[in-house]
Amino acid sequence: MALVKIGFPGLGARLKYSRLAVGVSQEATAKLVGVSRMTVHRWERGERTISEDHLRHLSRIYGQTIEWFLTLDEGDLENTDAVSETARRVYRRVSQCPERHQAIAELLINSVLTGIEAVGNPARNS
Repeated sequence: MALVKIGFPGLGARLKYSRLAVGVSQEATAKLVGVSRMTVHRWERGERTISEDHLRHLSRIYGQTIEWFLTLDEGDLENTDAVSETARRVYRRVSQCPERHQAIAELLINSVLTGIEAVGNPARNS
């Protein structure tokens, strides 16, 4: 059986995001997976492809599905900053809720953001 290697723009960012979300270092991840820390570093920077087996192992460690790693959004290709990191956390929470509740979660978030904008912009309150 041939070893499948996976690599595409944005995958490294998802790997790094997931690792940081569970609070595991690159070194600890490397030991758990059986590779060098530099290999984990290169996966996260998109400098090296990752085998399907290693990705499956990481998905278990990070508590993510394989599909989550393989399905990227436009935002995954942007640079990470505090605002986009917060947006990723919110997106992750909404995407993990049952599908039947996602629409109401989006409406709730939109309502909260509209309220925040109104408080921050007194001219809108007139």
